Amino acid sequence: MALNIQHDREQTRFYVPPESLDDDADPGSPAHMANLGMVLSYKEVRPGVVEFKSTLVPPHLRGQGLGTQLVRQGLDWARSEGYKVVPLCPFTAQFIEENPEYQDLLDEQS
Repeated sequence: MALNIQHDREQTRFYVPPESLDDDADPGSPAHMANLGMVLSYKEVRPGVVEFKSTLVPPHLRGQGLGTQLVRQGLDWARSEGYKVVPLCPFTAQFIEENPEYQDLLDEQS
């Protein structure tokens, strides 16, 4: 599933609106009702350094690579903006550990 990932700079997050994830769920079904969207939140902690705080994926959508798409988009943005990253989120930390092409983004001071 290709995601419609959006970047909200004011709320410092990458997100997928819940309505874009509901295509296959019947209205009123538990999957439809539980779908709160997906979010990767971050915070600039000092000039040139952002913390990736949390990645939220609804339980019924986990294990499909959707969180990976969200984290990849966030890390690609950090790279394009010249940020170093502090992965407070365990999912983001694991993603960076398993994908060496992103390890250069890690902030050495953290």
